[in-house]
Amino acid sequence: IDQLEQSEELLRRARENTQQPFTSTIFNAAIKVYGNVRGEESKKQNAFKKSLQTLESMKKNKVDVTSETFVLLLDASRRLLGRSNEKSQANIFASAALLGLVDREILLTFKSGISEQMFEEVVTWNAESRPDGTKTLPEAWTRNLGTRALTITGRRPPPVSAEDGGFAHTPAMLNFKMRKICSRRNQKLLQGGRRRVDKIARGHM
Repeated sequence: IDQLEQSEELLRRARENTQQPFTSTIFNAAIKVYGNVRGEESKKQNAFKKSLQTLESMKKNKVDVTSETFVLLLDASRRLLGRSNEKSQANIFASAALLGLVDREILLTFKSGISEQMFEEVVTWNAESRPDGTKTLPEAWTRNLGTRALTITGRRPPPVSAEDGGFAHTPAMLNFKMRKICSRRNQKLLQGGRRRVDKIARGHM
């Protein structure tokens, strides 16, 4: 059984198994197998087309599309179409950004498969400049990652560096952290003061 047939078999079994709901794990596994197809160019192009159709099937069946899904699609695009086809890489990245799922792995996988010029056009030019000179991805691109940082105004998605995909610390996050540290210090001082007062009071009894 070749890779194309293997992916089709995975999805067929998932559809026939009515006892268990579709999961992203099954669809992601199928995309991964599609990405490893070898042979003639027409066969590889067909495999890439199937991998994109798998993404649409996930959306149609209301299966959670994950960041891993897009990493696998980016890998499939590079393996099946070659580094020269940057447009497909950019389209996949744009889809991930639209769903708010761009994480570090997606960013670095995308960056490794395209030219510096394409990365600048897609990412750097859309990045937000911070007062410290760093650039971070638009919050809309990362809004559904699930990670939240505490700030004075509540929990918010932490900004993601447009260079390496790491989390950047904002003034609001640092301010909140300093307030917590000061609050803990004040509590310890108060507790220490109470203990001293109690000790003095017991000494006068």
